Parts: sequence; C-alpha cells; structure tokens
Amino acid sequence: MILFVGIIVIFVSSISVPDPLHTVNSRYDGKLVENQHATIYLTDIQKRKNISLYVSHDPVQTLLNARVSNPRDVVVINHNFSDNYYTTFNPTIDGNYSASITNVDKKTAKVDVLFGSSALFYENGTPKVFERYFIMLGVIMLISGTTTVTLAGIIEIVKRYKSKQFTYM
Repeated sequence: MILFVGIIVIFVSSISVPDPLHTVNSRYDGKLVENQHATIYLTDIQKRKNISLYVSHDPVQTLLNARVSNPRDVVVINHNFSDNYYTTFNPTIDGNYSASITNVDKKTAKVDVLFGSSALFYENGTPKVFERYFIMLGVIMLISGTTTVTLAGIIEIVKRYKSKQFTYM
C-alpha cells in the first residue's frame, strides 16, 4: 500500500514539477558576518537542465555577493546585490556546481539560499516549498514501500521453506 501511495504522490507531484525524480536542490540557512561565505553544492548536474539560485536575507540592505562555479571551477555567475536575488542559468557541462554567498557588508545577515533545478521555482523566482516537500514525501514513501515489499517477500519465502522442511508424511 505504501509503495502504491508513493507512486501516486510522485505522479501527482510531476504535474507541478516536471520530472520530479531528477530535480536536485541544496539549501543553506544561517548567518554570515563580514567577509564570511557559505558554499553549497549541486552534484551530477546535466547540461541543458536549467539551474536557479535564490537568495533572501535579512536585513535586506546588506550587500552580498553570489558566485556560481562550474565543475572546472570557471565562474558562471558573479553578482553583488542588496535585495533578494534570483537568477537562472543553463549549465554548459555535466558535473558538480557550487554556489558561494559572501557577506561583503559590515552588518551580519541572516541568509536563506536555495540552489537547484529551475523546475523548483515559480516564474517570479520564489521557491516551490510545498512541491519540494511533496516530492520528498513521495520518494520516502516509495523507498519505504519497496523495503516493506522486499522484507515481506523474504519473510514469506522463509515461511514456505520452513513449512516444507518440517512436513512429515
């Protein structure tokens, strides 16, 4: 039953997020002081699959820098901003990408960064939070359902083996 529900949840989530099993995302939520940076990574990115970076921070007037590098450590994006920031880019090579957010201001800033597949963002740049959790729920249910079916199958095989072993005529 869990396996069936997991498949249904993933199917329903594919309506709002195309190809939900191949979406990737990474998140950072924390504080950055002057000249401190946080780096997050996306692994196994395929070229031609749009990737987005969303940064919100408080206080909004704080000056931050966003830098995205490709697997060859070539800078794809390098941008200073003082408001919420959203950008999308098209990876040119397969591999692991990194995003670094640096506080270039003297004020401490609370930063929330989401780096992931563009399918996980609305047109205006805000992240699809509900959809992300819905996909995670579907994957968890799919894994737990598969595990349950596998364990039940093993237990049934062991039961049948034992019942035949001790049957006397």
